[in-house]
Amino acid sequence: LAGSPQMTQYDAAAHYAETAKRLAHDLTVITGQSAPPLIVVTQGAGFRHNGRSENILAEGRFDLENPTLSAIVSTPAYPWELMEGTRASPSPKAALIMDELSALAVAERQCNRPWHCPAMQLAMISGRVVKVHFSSLDGLHLIEGRPHGFRLESAEPAPRIVAVEVVSDNQVRLELDAESVGKGVQLAYAWGHETTNPNEGYSANHGALRDGWSQPSIAVPGETLYRYALSGRVPLIRRDCYD
Repeated sequence: LAGSPQMTQYDAAAHYAETAKRLAHDLTVITGQSAPPLIVVTQGAGFRHNGRSENILAEGRFDLENPTLSAIVSTPAYPWELMEGTRASPSPKAALIMDELSALAVAERQCNRPWHCPAMQLAMISGRVVKVHFSSLDGLHLIEGRPHGFRLESAEPAPRIVAVEVVSDNQVRLELDAESVGKGVQLAYAWGHETTNPNEGYSANHGALRDGWSQPSIAVPGETLYRYALSGRVPLIRRDCYD
């Protein structure tokens, strides 16, 4: 699946859905299978200097928004290195790791076991505290020493995020440096980052959140596989609207 980087999230989602439906139909007819094929999506990371493509957001929600298709989002791409001299292509090692994760995701689904990367669902603000709810199969873990990846998306200057803490198996607590948050603000995770100083060969988008699953890599000995949280963006909802 591929779409123009200039597409909106909604246009990209429609493009991906239509392409996947045609692909599933054609493969079923060509192979004579009674069941449609499993469509596996790796969520893109964006570019070395810019991670604002909304295709990334559509890819992260592909399985949720296409329940009639047999689909799975196996992993995001932002945790791994890019190939030297390219804007967005994964390095050979990164490609092997993502392929291995995709194969594991397919194997789990074929054994009737779920495979879901942690995904941001809801963000609610009260004062200087934002509570972020995730869906997760195996808790949440924040990797120490890495930039957390959360950012406020706003047309006006927004408060800075000064603290990030995992407080339960499906919730992250953010602390802001001010209470003043305008209307229409969104919270993004591992999306929308821009840089003039590339992060040592990685995409501009980054994050430090994963669940508790891990496994030694067979394709790349010495590496450990993790199920990282998907890039995402949700509206920031004021808690007092519900009090």
